[in-house]
Amino acid sequence: MSDIAAISREYVDFLRNLAEVSTAHRQRVSDAGAPFGLNFCESAILTCLVLDGTVSTVRDIALYLHSAKSLISRGTEHLRQMGYISTFPSPDDRRVLCLQLTRKAEPVLQALKTCMETFVLEAADGIPPEELAAFKETSCKLLRNVRQAAQQQNSRNL
Repeated sequence: MSDIAAISREYVDFLRNLAEVSTAHRQRVSDAGAPFGLNFCESAILTCLVLDGTVSTVRDIALYLHSAKSLISRGTEHLRQMGYISTFPSPDDRRVLCLQLTRKAEPVLQALKTCMETFVLEAADGIPPEELAAFKETSCKLLRNVRQAAQQQNSRNL
């Protein structure tokens, strides 16, 4: 096998493995939200609101999740209709609506928290803590490199 084929195979295997983990996570979160009438996107929106105190608008969430603003808008509207979030005008710009969790969301958030904890524990089963720490550090570096490469590509395309 040529060097190019070996690199291509490693590349494909690496991306396939990441995609498989992501797909499994997405399915688990979807399953956890389903009893509450939520899809994956809506569950992710709730998770963003509780995990990251800086995320409070549709635009913030769309950027955080790398999703289309229209998709997040539909999800937040459904969450509002179900009573899981409320909206209020931003004190800085009254045209912008801020999102806030309601008490009704607490059981959903507990189910999502349990789901995520279980997923991580199952995924990490048999992996020593020092390997997990190294993986976390390496994955952060990979993400940083991907983001930098995307910024450079965008700069060249301007």
